[in-house]
This record gives sequence, structure tokens and C-alpha cells, in this order.
Amino acid sequence: MSSATQTHAFRDELLPELVLAKAEPYLAKLTEWEVDLEEGELRRQFQFADFASTIRFVNEIAKLADQEDHHPDLAIHYDVLIVTLSTPAVSGLTLLDFVVATKIETLPR
Repeated sequence: MSSATQTHAFRDELLPELVLAKAEPYLAKLTEWEVDLEEGELRRQFQFADFASTIRFVNEIAKLADQEDHHPDLAIHYDVLIVTLSTPAVSGLTLLDFVVATKIETLPR
């Protein structure tokens, strides 16, 4: 079973408290991410040296998103990128959001 297939099993989690409990191992690696339970989002801002560096990182995220079949919202502002993860199917967070955020942290910048 692929990583993406394993994580997709968590799409049915609807209770934020349950998702956070299962996400606990990931939260330690996501210290720069903001968990917004009210909006049902996981968010981080990245700073880069220039626009080209920002776009290179966006392209890395795009490859990962396609592999995981889970696509974040990306807001590009020249040398700043804001990544927002949520799961529209449940109108909030699932464990998959935390898994993808953790994988984003490992991408080259």
C-alpha cells in the first residue's frame, strides 16, 4: 500500500479533536505551522530570497500534491508563499493534511 493510499484512509475523520489526537506525532515536526480549528485549516508562511526561488518551491509542492492526491491552496506574493491545507470533503482538517504538511517540510528550498 502506497503512502498516499495509507493516508487517504483518514479522510473520513470528522471530529477535530480526534484528528488532532491522531496528528500528535506530526505536530512536533510542524512547529512553524498554524492549526486553525475554527477555519479547519493548517497554514504556514515561507520566505524566500526572490520570486524564482518561491516558484521552484511551489513546483516541488505541486509534485508532492499530485503524488499524495491532496492539493493545498498556495498564495504567492513575490518572495513569500502561504500554504494552506484542509480537506474540502469534510470541510476541515484530516490527518492527511498533517501528513502532507510534514512532507512539505522535507522538500528542498
